[in-house]
Amino acid sequence: LSVLPVIDGKTIIGGYFTTIDGMSRHGIARLKNDGSLDVDFDPGSGIDGDFSSVITLAGQKDGKILMGGYFTSVNGAPRTGLARLGPNGSLDLFFNPHLAFDEPIAPFPFADRIALQSDGKILILGPFTSVNGTPRRGIARLNPNGTLDPSFSTVLTSNNWIYSLAVQDDGKIVIGGSFTNVNGIARNRIA
Repeated sequence: LSVLPVIDGKTIIGGYFTTIDGMSRHGIARLKNDGSLDVDFDPGSGIDGDFSSVITLAGQKDGKILMGGYFTSVNGAPRTGLARLGPNGSLDLFFNPHLAFDEPIAPFPFADRIALQSDGKILILGPFTSVNGTPRRGIARLNPNGTLDPSFSTVLTSNNWIYSLAVQDDGKIVIGGSFTNVNGIARNRIA
């Protein structure tokens, strides 16, 4: 279960569920401050796919919600592991980064961590090897509109997966994982 506090004491929750308070909500919902379902947040049919689950959430300054996890569609529209919803729960049709991988590491690629930078850029990490057709292994930075930021390119080698990330107050990004080399420089599990 992923939890994201939002305005007015409400909370967005993501996870592996299909109903809240007897109403259909597949993987994503907003709760009122008393814990009841907020029906004004309507993600339609929600997420879909084998073992579909939202595992990470991030809230943008404009009220939009980024979600990553095990899903292949959101409200019937193809979205592989990463999507953005409007403040009312509707799918943002203009935000559609395509994650892919070229090795059998998971049922499909997805973002399992999302971090936001102060400039609105979006850091994602997870089991993927490309974003929008450009090689990016496990970590990428997106522009606020969902396009790939080509100025950010990290090359990992060896046991090369990243499991956590944080953005420092000075804008630097800290990563942790099972890697031993970043951009040709020895870095053992943290960089």
